Amino acid sequence: MRNRIAPAESAESAESAESAGKVVVAAASAGRPIGVSPAIAPDIVGVPTSWADAHMYWVGNQWPPEGAPAWGSNAATEFMDAARPFPFGAWDPDRYAQVVVADLVARPKIDLTINSPPDPAFGAKKRNVGWNTLLEAGVDAQNPTGDAWQATAVAAVNAEAAAAVPTLKAIGNGIQLPLPTPNTGSAVEYAQSIQHALAFEQLELAALVPYRAGVRAEAMAQNTSIQQYFEGVLSFNPRSHPATSYLVVAALRVASFQAMFYKHHFNRARPSLQNPLLMPPIDPPGHAAFPSGHATQARLIALCLEQALSGTGLNVKTPPDSALAEQGPLRLMARRIARNREVLGLHYPSDSYMGRKLADLSFALLLTCPTVMKVPPGGASGNPGTATFYSPFLSTANGQGGYIQGGTASGSYDPDSLLGLARREWAN
Repeated sequence: MRNRIAPAESAESAESAESAGKVVVAAASAGRPIGVSPAIAPDIVGVPTSWADAHMYWVGNQWPPEGAPAWGSNAATEFMDAARPFPFGAWDPDRYAQVVVADLVARPKIDLTINSPPDPAFGAKKRNVGWNTLLEAGVDAQNPTGDAWQATAVAAVNAEAAAAVPTLKAIGNGIQLPLPTPNTGSAVEYAQSIQHALAFEQLELAALVPYRAGVRAEAMAQNTSIQQYFEGVLSFNPRSHPATSYLVVAALRVASFQAMFYKHHFNRARPSLQNPLLMPPIDPPGHAAFPSGHATQARLIALCLEQALSGTGLNVKTPPDSALAEQGPLRLMARRIARNREVLGLHYPSDSYMGRKLADLSFALLLTCPTVMKVPPGGASGNPGTATFYSPFLSTANGQGGYIQGGTASGSYDPDSLLGLARREWAN
């Protein structure tokens, strides 16, 4: 059937297969396991004396996660619109995704005001960026003589401490939080921050080892099949929502391409290579750790699906152009997928942190791509719409010569473009 995708064609790339330069076609599904995944931020009992103190623990989340806001419901009244056009049916979804990647590479640079890294204490800079200059070691890390993951580790630790219950003010040996950054401390203090942050990441991963039993089945399913978890959240498949499925496969391919480029650039070792105590239950993928490919893929899928859902009942509580989107089901599922990789000992939290940032900046570029935003050759353009999304990794001018954390990026799309057709599939 020309206008449908067979189930096996809903190909999705897995980080373990990305080094082979291909997208894996998932075999027959054995279900969608949901385990008990530890929260990102710890709960604190008493005054911990070290990062690995027994009084620090992580709440186990099933689905939906604890504390999730009311998300609303999709107001669909019909199973599907049989008259809905879908002009991409002659294309295999993975082949069309490769066209989108080529389109991304060909796009001219755009101006973005980017947090460096995603922590306002590091400051923000307006930069002219393209696909291969989104993450630059000297600029992004604010640490020209070091590595990008060092500054990202500091930012990740500060964010986790701020989200802890109650807020974590200090760790053992009198180390105060938040850790000093180049904008809040001296060069000596920042060098110490890096050492404390890197030590914390190792100790946190060791403390998460006992949580592996609770996430193993889910994490193993996500090792090769990310897409099915988003399909489960929204109850769609390639036959019910073909344009949406093409958009998801394009997100997987773009994220894989971007992650592999920057992994090769930064070349960070896997956690288990540095610490034998973290022996993962599966072999680590044969490429570098930073940024996390799974985090990049899951986040970019979430951003694309938010745009497809914009204006529907499910997205009323979490509009994609609002900071509330961070608590929406799609971004939280993306965080969960990345967190499970940390529990397995395959990634540091800072790998996941930068994966999310790479996805957001890549999405800003994706909103300029004709393969996603314009009608195919030979089609007729209609009245354009606007796709806007919020990112904590972008910044907005505060009117006083500085910036505040959080900003938006947007692009115009034609109603018969891939994004436009995906939106029509979800229209009330």
